[in-house]
Amino acid sequence: MTSPSHYAAYAPLQPISACRHLSFNLGNALKYACRAPFSKDGVRDLEKGLQYLEWEIEQTGEVLDYSREQRKAAAKAIAAFDEQITYASPSNGMTPEYRESLMEFLTVLEFGLFGNRLSHRITDEYRAMMAALRPGAST
Repeated sequence: MTSPSHYAAYAPLQPISACRHLSFNLGNALKYACRAPFSKDGVRDLEKGLQYLEWEIEQTGEVLDYSREQRKAAAKAIAAFDEQITYASPSNGMTPEYRESLMEFLTVLEFGLFGNRLSHRITDEYRAMMAALRPGAST
C-alpha cells in the first residue's frame, strides 16, 4: 500500500497505524484530523471528522465497547503516533497551533480509550483544530 502525499509529514508512522485499532467512526475522525492541515479544504475535512465523532458519541452513548486488549493496543498506537507528531520537523507544513490542537485531541482520545468512555471534550478539541486551520488563525 502506498502512502498518500498528505500523510508524508507523519513518516515513518502513518495515521493508519492508529486508525486500524479504532472503531470505524473514530478511525475516520483521526484520518480527517491528520490529513486536514495538508488538504486543499482542511476545514471541510475536519467538519467530516467531527461528524464521525458525533456519530460515535450518538451510537455509543459515550461508552466505548473495547476489550481491555483492544484499548491497550489502540492507546499504544495513538501514543506512538502522538510522539511522532511531537518530534516531527517544523518544516513539515503543519502550523504550531494545529500541531498543538492535534496532540491535545490525541491525548483526549487516548484517555477516553483508557477509561473506555468518550466525553464531549473530544468534540471541543476537534473544534480547536478547526479554529487553528481557519484563515486568520494566529501563527
